[in-house]
Amino acid sequence: MTDVEFVYEAPDISEDGGAVTWRWSVVNNTGSPVTQVVLTHRMSPPLPITRVSGPSEVLGEAVKSRWETLAADEQAEGEIVATMPDDLDGTVQISGRVTWQRT
Repeated sequence: MTDVEFVYEAPDISEDGGAVTWRWSVVNNTGSPVTQVVLTHRMSPPLPITRVSGPSEVLGEAVKSRWETLAADEQAEGEIVATMPDDLDGTVQISGRVTWQRT
């Protein structure tokens, strides 16, 4: 593999159904260091974000996780916790996109 890749674990829904947690990981499989790595997460429908971990921040309806450098084979992890409104109808999905620069 020659990409920076990410994966989400299955969502963890709280016992009362009021919150959902996604755990994610990103790994540099390029064989060399990469810089300016940005993993952008989006939920559909957009949900109120209550907590993020890792080098992440909430920017409007997106969560961005950033690293200046990821070494070859380096892996990073984090999580996103969102509130699920009482009137939510249907499913909630998360998607992501990762960008980076080769050194």
